[in-house]
Amino acid sequence: MKELSDELQVTPANITGVIDRLESRGLIKRMTQTGDRRATLLVLTAKGKALHSRVRRRYAEFVQGSLDMFTDDEKRNLMLLLEKLQKEMSRRDVAHTA
Repeated sequence: MKELSDELQVTPANITGVIDRLESRGLIKRMTQTGDRRATLLVLTAKGKALHSRVRRRYAEFVQGSLDMFTDDEKRNLMLLLEKLQKEMSRRDVAHTA
């Protein structure tokens, strides 16, 4: 849960509330890690996996629909710019963590 709060850049207390709600809806399950009872693993339930699949599919449809407004040339230019941005962000991330 600490990793999740760090990744989402929110406080552990906020994550605990979110996890509580997801668990109460049957979307995730808390499990303890073998060898470290202090660590809590979060596992998607079947219901959580189904919801995740639906959200991913709808998001992909949304993105594709949004990209349909671009011409093929604009899509190629966008891809080149996004690749350039990704390389720069990766370079900075490596330099930042070193």
